[in-house]
Amino acid sequence: MPIARRGPEPDVLRFAVTGSTNADALRQARKGRAADAWFVAEEQNGGRGRHGRHWTSARGGLYATRLLVLDLPLQNLVGLTLVAGIAVYDTAASHLAGKSEPGLMLKWPNDLLANGAKLAGILIETESLGARGTAIAIGVGLNVANPLSGDAAKATSLSLLGGTKDVGAVFSTLGHALAEQLMVWDASRGFAAVAAAWERRAMAVGTPTQVRLPNGAIKGTYAGLDSTGGLRLRLASGAIRAIHAGEITLAPVERRTRSQP
Repeated sequence: MPIARRGPEPDVLRFAVTGSTNADALRQARKGRAADAWFVAEEQNGGRGRHGRHWTSARGGLYATRLLVLDLPLQNLVGLTLVAGIAVYDTAASHLAGKSEPGLMLKWPNDLLANGAKLAGILIETESLGARGTAIAIGVGLNVANPLSGDAAKATSLSLLGGTKDVGAVFSTLGHALAEQLMVWDASRGFAAVAAAWERRAMAVGTPTQVRLPNGAIKGTYAGLDSTGGLRLRLASGAIRAIHAGEITLAPVERRTRSQP
């Protein structure tokens, strides 16, 4: 079953307020929904992140989930987080075009930063539907013009960076960007087609990186991605350690000059 194809646009289901667009999408899949769709909310009061974290998402941001129902095993879905990251990066870049030094950078595994502050996050959740295949919820939270809580140095928004306040326009851009990247990924059914594109938009190889694991933290430098999308961490000894789960912190480094992705 092809993942992305030229043809009718996916349905868009809109909510003024919901708990979580990912939860809404997976619930609809369990009820038998087979058609691709977007689930978009103006506000979330039960948003989810990695490791089960919960938060409230205020009006003015983009909170959206693309639901895919695919007849594919989970091992064939490697690379979808990278696909989503590329699409979110390109969406933000489009709405910051011409702005001075937005410093956009993908941070493994699922964040988009601007000048070191979080601009967007991605959460992909999957659920087996038995003989019907696998439901995939590609969730995106992108700060557009929503109020930001907590330390202002740790989060930013398109509007604070001089970009648009139009959430609808940002969603339209995201929909097209994700569809385009899904077609690229689908053409090769895997990781290789998107890894290089993700790395061009990501933190530079050699960036000092700390990974917090359940049994403590380890330090090294970022050494790219492995063949499953995991982070390769070069330790002080020169050895490479593959990281597939963990919280990473990047040391401040001089911003590199980027070529056009």
